[in-house]
Amino acid sequence: MFLAFVQREMKKAPLLLKCLLGAVFITAVEFIFGCIFNLTLQMNVWNYENMPLNLLGQICLPFSLLWLLLCVPVFKWIVKDDLYRRFV
Repeated sequence: MFLAFVQREMKKAPLLLKCLLGAVFITAVEFIFGCIFNLTLQMNVWNYENMPLNLLGQICLPFSLLWLLLCVPVFKWIVKDDLYRRFV
């Protein structure tokens, strides 16, 4: 839903900016849920402690860059303006 909102509100923005916002949002959500499930509830769903540039083992730069790359097809071909209208 957030990605559809970004697509709708930032129609003329460069694809790279939209993908960067998408990656930041996805990484933030991953961090929040990682802190809840992995650190608080001790579920150990994922662990990035062995990855470079990680934060508490819940997020890391390589996966954030992967989210950025995965946002390219999402904004280019999947999320369209009419998708946002269906949810609002």
